[in-house]
Amino acid sequence: MTLADTLHAVHSDWRPSAEDDRAHIFEAIRTAAAEHHGEVHAATVRRHLTRDVNPARIGAAFGALVSQGVLVFAGRYERNGGTRSRNGNKPSPVYLLMGDLP
Repeated sequence: MTLADTLHAVHSDWRPSAEDDRAHIFEAIRTAAAEHHGEVHAATVRRHLTRDVNPARIGAAFGALVSQGVLVFAGRYERNGGTRSRNGNKPSPVYLLMGDLP
C-alpha cells in the first residue's frame, strides 16, 4: 500500500466520527481561506479547529484536496507552528483554495 493509498483510505472513511471530523476540518479550511485571502496553511487551519479531531484525518483531508486540485501549492512554506508534537519549526506548504469544498 502506498502513502497515497493510505491517505485515501483515511480520508474516505465512512464512519460517522470520520464524517464529522471531515466536515469540521473543511469548515476550518473555509474559514482560514476567507481570513487569509484564499491562502490555507496548517497553522491557520489549526486555529479554527474548535474540537479535537483525529490528526491523521487532517493530513488526509489536505492530501485529498491537493490531489483533487482544490488546494494548490502557493509556492512557499511557513513554520508548522504546532505545539503538540516536535514539528513546530518544520516548514509546511501554503496552499491556495481554488475550488469548492464538499
